[in-house]
Amino acid sequence: MKNAMLIILVTLMSVNLFAQKKVEAKSVFCKKDTTMVFSITDKDLNVEFEKLNKYFSEPKSCKPGEIIWSDLEVPNVGKGLKIKVVDGILTTKDGNAKFRKFTSIKNKNCKLKCIKENQQRQLNITILDENDRNIINSTALKTASIKYLESIIK
Repeated sequence: MKNAMLIILVTLMSVNLFAQKKVEAKSVFCKKDTTMVFSITDKDLNVEFEKLNKYFSEPKSCKPGEIIWSDLEVPNVGKGLKIKVVDGILTTKDGNAKFRKFTSIKNKNCKLKCIKENQQRQLNITILDENDRNIINSTALKTASIKYLESIIK
């Protein structure tokens, strides 16, 4: 009986772990420092996108493929921040990856309807200060940002 319960518990934990989308950090190398952009990648990100929209509510700016929320507080990162989400398709081919943001609602619907095996939807998330500068430039800020974003999309 104990073995059966253990197997069920491990199976449920495995299913839960694989069902969750992960926030990944990507380094952006600049002249003065290295900053981080966060991404969520999968075939279908509608649920995660809606959770971000619901959590942050009214955006400051909303263009096709790009939403910016402002005057936010990210725990252990700062206050008065902006979060910019760029929505698009990531295509991988021959070891190379190319991201293209959606340019219109029609473009988004068409690309998502016709998604190919080597393509996935991707949300690229940047945390900015009031001067639109990416401020995530340390391991501590990266860790705090990932924890914050994953708590929203869980």
